[in-house]
Amino acid sequence: AQVIKKYSLERYWKIWFQGFMADNKLKRNGKNNIRNQANYWNGEGWGIGSQPFSKKNIEDVDYNDLNDYWGVLDERGASLDPPRDMAGQKKQIKTILNKLIKTARMTDKERYGNLPDLVYPVIKQSLGKDEVEVFTRKEWDKLLETVICLSGGIANAHITHEHYMSLGNGKPKIKQQRH
Repeated sequence: AQVIKKYSLERYWKIWFQGFMADNKLKRNGKNNIRNQANYWNGEGWGIGSQPFSKKNIEDVDYNDLNDYWGVLDERGASLDPPRDMAGQKKQIKTILNKLIKTARMTDKERYGNLPDLVYPVIKQSLGKDEVEVFTRKEWDKLLETVICLSGGIANAHITHEHYMSLGNGKPKIKQQRH
C-alpha cells in the first residue's frame, strides 16, 4: 500500500498544485482560479481526490476507472436543478488529469518518462455533440507539410496580397496554388 500511495495521482496532484498556486498567487482572479482547481480535487464525493483511483499507482489508472468516474459525475449532474450533462466539468477534469500525467513524467523520469496518455470515455453533451477529436502533433505536422507541398511551397512564404491573388491565374480552380 505504501508503494501505491508513493506514486499515486495524489502525489502528482500535490506537486502540480503547488506550482499552480505559485503561478496564480499574484494573477488577477488568482484566488478564484486556485479555489476552482482545488474544487476539482477536493469536491466532496465527486472530486478526483475522493475517487478510489486517485490512490492507485498512476500507471494502473485505466479506462474503467475513468468510465466509473464519468458515471459519478453523470449522477451528480442528474441530481442538480436543472439537471446538467457535466461535459464542461469532465473536460476540466480531463485537463487536470493530463497535467498530472505530465507531472509524473517530469518528476519521476526514470519510472514514468514514457507513461502513456490516459484513454478517456467520450464526453457527450446534451446538445448531442460529442467531444471533438483533435490532431496529434505528428498528424498536424503532416497536414501542414502536405498543404505546403500542394501549394508548391508558397504556403510557407511571405507574399503580398497582390501576389496571393495572382497565384494560379489561368489554371482550373482546383489546381490553383491558393486553393
